[in-house]
Amino acid sequence: MNTPVYLERVRFQQALEKWEADCRQRMALRYPAIQYDSDVWPLKGLALTGATDYSFTAPLADFTAKHASLATAFRCHVAELVLEEKIKAIRVATSGFRALRLAPVESLIDLNSAALRSIEATLLQRARSQPSTAKRALEDLDKLGRALDTLAAKGVVPPLRYTMKHETRTELLTLQASRQKQWWQTKAEMLDRMIEALNEAFNALFANDPRLAPGDRIAIAAMGLELCAPSRINEILCLSVEDHVTIDDYAKRKATRQTDGMHAAHQMLLITMKGSKGAQWSAKPVLNFMIDLFHYCLNVIMAHGERSRSLVRWYEQHPDRLYLPPNLEHLRGKPLTAIDLSSIMALGEYGNDSTLNAADNLIRALGAKRIKVPNPNASTGDRRSSHSAVWAGCWNDIEPLLLDKVHAALERCRKVTRDNHYKGTLTKMLFLFDHEETPYLPGSCKYESLKLRLKKTTRSQRLVREPTLFEKLAITMPVAGVTLFAEINTHDPRRWLTTMALTHGEKFSNVLINKWANRLSIAQLWNYDFRAPETKAASSAMPEPMELAELTAGLTSCRRLEDEHEPTVDIITVHDAGISGTTMDAICAATESRPMARTSEQIIIIYPSWFGFCSHQHHEKPCRAYTPCLPCNNNHVVKGHIPTNDRLRERAEELHISILRVVEQLVIIHGREIADDQEALGKHVSHLAGRGLDPAQMTDELIARFHEIKHLIKDVVLKNLLHEAFVATGYVKNLDNPEVTSGALMKYHNPTHHASPGIERALDAHGGHEMIERDRQALAERYPQFAPTTLGLRDQRSQLKVDDDDNEVDTDD
Repeated sequence: MNTPVYLERVRFQQALEKWEADCRQRMALRYPAIQYDSDVWPLKGLALTGATDYSFTAPLADFTAKHASLATAFRCHVAELVLEEKIKAIRVATSGFRALRLAPVESLIDLNSAALRSIEATLLQRARSQPSTAKRALEDLDKLGRALDTLAAKGVVPPLRYTMKHETRTELLTLQASRQKQWWQTKAEMLDRMIEALNEAFNALFANDPRLAPGDRIAIAAMGLELCAPSRINEILCLSVEDHVTIDDYAKRKATRQTDGMHAAHQMLLITMKGSKGAQWSAKPVLNFMIDLFHYCLNVIMAHGERSRSLVRWYEQHPDRLYLPPNLEHLRGKPLTAIDLSSIMALGEYGNDSTLNAADNLIRALGAKRIKVPNPNASTGDRRSSHSAVWAGCWNDIEPLLLDKVHAALERCRKVTRDNHYKGTLTKMLFLFDHEETPYLPGSCKYESLKLRLKKTTRSQRLVREPTLFEKLAITMPVAGVTLFAEINTHDPRRWLTTMALTHGEKFSNVLINKWANRLSIAQLWNYDFRAPETKAASSAMPEPMELAELTAGLTSCRRLEDEHEPTVDIITVHDAGISGTTMDAICAATESRPMARTSEQIIIIYPSWFGFCSHQHHEKPCRAYTPCLPCNNNHVVKGHIPTNDRLRERAEELHISILRVVEQLVIIHGREIADDQEALGKHVSHLAGRGLDPAQMTDELIARFHEIKHLIKDVVLKNLLHEAFVATGYVKNLDNPEVTSGALMKYHNPTHHASPGIERALDAHGGHEMIERDRQALAERYPQFAPTTLGLRDQRSQLKVDDDDNEVDTDD
């Protein structure tokens, strides 16, 4: 009887074998140091993406009960991801393929739509019972679809074209949103309490509380560094001792009490961090009031790693020579007993139980290489040992074994988290840490151990571990109305700093806050925003700046007076403005950071000028009046602000002297009879001299009667000088007038002189402002219905219809 042959299965099997051979060949060409069938692929230092070593132990254990084709396809799938060189976290990218362990089929070739729907149903059921897994289920199902597309493209499985059902995606998204909202509310309520508890821990650190172990002190110091600038814990753990710089904007600092505070305020401390989530290395400014804390935490961390730093420095210079302290140097080259070896491991005369057990095990591991030597401790005082000889190991046999452990420890020092490694010079690594169990091995602070000192996890509660630092210090906090021991995550300072910046940093934009934290995308900012909904709504409302309230009232009053004057040219003074000198100081100091000040008069921007401030909106349309600012309709002067008032007086005196020189030259030209039109010049001089005026009085007369004679002046330069002098003199008269109170707002009301002189030239071609005003009045007289009227306001709220749709979306009936 013939056995049936399933050609489809044979074809899929051949495609899988072909794919495996292709992956083997390409991996051998690209990464010859990696054994394809090994349990661990050493990708660290080889992959361009910076991927870490990948272990197949756990993933392949998922498919132990399945057909070997699943394990073979999984290894090929990982090879494709590695060769693609686009993904750093290989372990995360393969989670979708690993979901195939839930399929109710034995072989990869037996996969069908029903099996995939079964996986989907299983993950959905788990998400219902444990909503925290909903996000992971969504990601795994999406990755599973992409993995199946790859398998189908290689011909290993039929083109199943799997996509998640709409109902499943909707339910998982709902579970995820519900879980996220619940977590957000809990975190928002506890965030301030966590920071308060951390502050109590800082007080214990400053007081050198004996209850704190070295690891606890390191954990508190690490959180202190996180509070200096928004950072992830892996950025902190990967710092070197040189990744910070202090910038001073003063050349020489005098050791006086008065200047210390000012100079400290001008300091800036920058931390250079590796970046996270794809971000590049970047410098983060430390909060000015945290600079001292930063240096204190830095010293605490370095103090608990001095021995490891010395060991690393030794082995960088002597990689093939075991370090021995001076008091044990006599043991080098001699046979070592367990006690001698324990002393070497403890870096002292006497070892502890941990090093003694390790020494015994190491000598037993020598096997036949062990030798018998006389017991150096056969007699101790009145006591006598029954062993006259003990086992020992030759120095040349023991030193390589200890060096292997040392070099392995040096490599482990760089690994601070599962996927993050320190990449600088090891002697400059900040978080080197001295472990008491094995003093001869250098160590570093790890994320897992640091995390457990701050918070107990579900896994750690099942194991016997030492209490958290908050439990040691008896620091508690209220959680849902119950007093519990305090706890904090390593990511919470980053969340708290971002929330505080969004709440109290009125001058911080979202882009600036995101840049401060060195996040790759501004879309990530909302994950760190734990403000209450009321706070967010208040920050979104139209701002009501109060810092320039008196200036706002003065500008409003000035506008009303201008409306009364209409086209009349005059200096308008608002006596009761009451603008303070500090307000003007703030405006005048804003030259480098303009626009500086806002007012609530339709949210305008105030720009500083040499004699006061300008209300023209330069950011919307640049000023094109290339003439002095004093005669401008947008310029404002405040009486009582000494710097601008002094400049105004000086300018008025300069203009008077300039015009006086012109008048004196006219008199000289008339006397010498060298003018082009001697007769016309004679009439002008005779008119002035006939009134018995000297040149200084002639100058005053010209300035005071400028608007009467301006149409007669043909010299444009002289005309502009007289115009500016007329305005400056008028301002000075008001400054010297005791009836004008300090803080009064003054401006030269001249609608024809503003930032767009081209408009005025166009109006002059049609008769000017006066002609246009006459035409407007004539139109109003001829057609009264077009005359401007004031209707006033009436209360018509009774006509509003009741809206009871509760903001629901409109639907078609």
